[in-house]
Amino acid sequence: MLLLLRHLLGSMFRAFFRMIITAFFCGSIAGGAVLVAVYLATRHWPPQQLTLIAAAAVAVLAAYAGAVTVLLGETLRGLAAAVGVAERDVKATVKAVETEVVGAPQKPQSRAS
Repeated sequence: MLLLLRHLLGSMFRAFFRMIITAFFCGSIAGGAVLVAVYLATRHWPPQQLTLIAAAAVAVLAAYAGAVTVLLGETLRGLAAAVGVAERDVKATVKAVETEVVGAPQKPQSRAS
């Protein structure tokens, strides 16, 4: 149980920092792309205030989309790994109980007919 909890906490922190990095990257790229597109269309710098607001809105939406995408991917990866950890934990517990109840693990006996 403790191994599973440690694994889940590690996955959570890794996912959080990957979300932050991806959100920053996606937001920067999208906001910059809007500003470049507006400059190429108008050949005027600095852009108007409404253009800056639109670039900020696009950047926020792109950052959100990137972070949610990473969150979903990390959630699926973490759940798959957690199932593996839980499976190994259950197998170890069953093997320990079997050894305690039966003694040493025995091979199945074959019947001679």
